[in-house]
Amino acid sequence: MRLTRIVAVAFIVATALTAFDSVARDEIYRWVDEKGVVHFGDLPPGQADAEQIEHRQHRPGAVKNPDNQPQANEEQLVAEPSYAESRRQERATKRQQAAQKRRAIDAQCARQRRLLARFEPHPRVMVENEDGTVSRIGDNERLQVVADTKTYISENCHS
Repeated sequence: MRLTRIVAVAFIVATALTAFDSVARDEIYRWVDEKGVVHFGDLPPGQADAEQIEHRQHRPGAVKNPDNQPQANEEQLVAEPSYAESRRQERATKRQQAAQKRRAIDAQCARQRRLLARFEPHPRVMVENEDGTVSRIGDNERLQVVADTKTYISENCHS
């Protein structure tokens, strides 16, 4: 019983090592036996003439050529990104968009704080009009600008 287990384990280990060795070497042989049957294998037979076959392994994402048309060089083939890679790209894009939005809001908050610092403490505020003339805004208008600015800061700005 014990000898059977040892032989079975040895056989499994030998088979696994042979399989790993053939994968590592990436060699395939073709030969014809004495009955005319064509065989393929990863080890050449000792008694027959075997020819080594050159082959390419299929890579995931590689483009197959169903019409036997000439294929482009491997550098020219563009593989589709995997699902995980496309998700990573989506998350990176969302992070970049969120960072841009934060920067825009921070810039607007800085403008609103400067405006508040200019309008709130002074009852007389001079502003430049679109035509280049300078005029004083009324107290009601100034108070409305201060209220609107404080509302924007409290709703959109941190600290």
